[in-house]
Amino acid sequence: MSEKKNVIGDLKADIAEKYNAKVTFFRSIGMKIAMLVVGASIIATLISILIFTDLTKKESSKFVQNNIGDLATAYGKEVDLDLTEKGTLTYDDYHDILADVQVKGMSTSYAYLVSSDGMMQYHKSQEKVGSAVENEVVKGLVAELQAGKTPADAVVTYLYKGKMKIAGYSILSDKSILVVTADEDDAYSFMGEITQKSILLIVAIVVLFTLAGYIFAKFLTKPMGVVKDLINETADFNFESKNRMSRMVSRNDEIGSIAKSLYVMRENLKNVVIDILTFP
Repeated sequence: MSEKKNVIGDLKADIAEKYNAKVTFFRSIGMKIAMLVVGASIIATLISILIFTDLTKKESSKFVQNNIGDLATAYGKEVDLDLTEKGTLTYDDYHDILADVQVKGMSTSYAYLVSSDGMMQYHKSQEKVGSAVENEVVKGLVAELQAGKTPADAVVTYLYKGKMKIAGYSILSDKSILVVTADEDDAYSFMGEITQKSILLIVAIVVLFTLAGYIFAKFLTKPMGVVKDLINETADFNFESKNRMSRMVSRNDEIGSIAKSLYVMRENLKNVVIDILTFP
């Protein structure tokens, strides 16, 4: 009997030395689950931010273009009223009406007036008055007017001296062209703030989901740790953990299914050990 126990003891020692190695958290299933949760949250957040940013930019572009177009039309009517009353207007007359024309929040926006022959009739920089217009879009409008056509009020975008511009124009009663313009970059200046807030949001979500993923992973893998301990005890021919075994067997998930199989194995192995120890 003593010799049999010694053989079993040696067998247990050999098995423990070879296979009873601990798994670090960074190589565990829990870590993989946590990383999966964090990765999925980052991807979902990035996609949401990209979609939100794109929609915001499009809606902002529509808002700015509508605003610029409305300003051009409204101030065009105001200039027309003064033309009807006075017949002709001086630079100061135009300045009184157009000097403060600006899209709210866009410092690069301003208004200027071009005559039907393409000469600058009013500009916030007075030295430009009397010079030929340089804007290709406005040149095209002048060409249409000289051809006897009257273009409808509209909003356009164009490249001018390396910068994209947004411009709304209105054709006045004397065939002059009132233009309200702004740098396109100015329309999207708020995007920098959105980007900064998006980065902070991503960092916050990563921290939050890392914590949540860790807690979830520990919650999910804790029963697996109990099953592992029971398997190690079984490997050591220790069959005394009845309470923990019964708790695991009572579960209705995959862990419970594994525990039931382990229970059957433990009972069979226990009977085998008893048979060996009691065999004459």
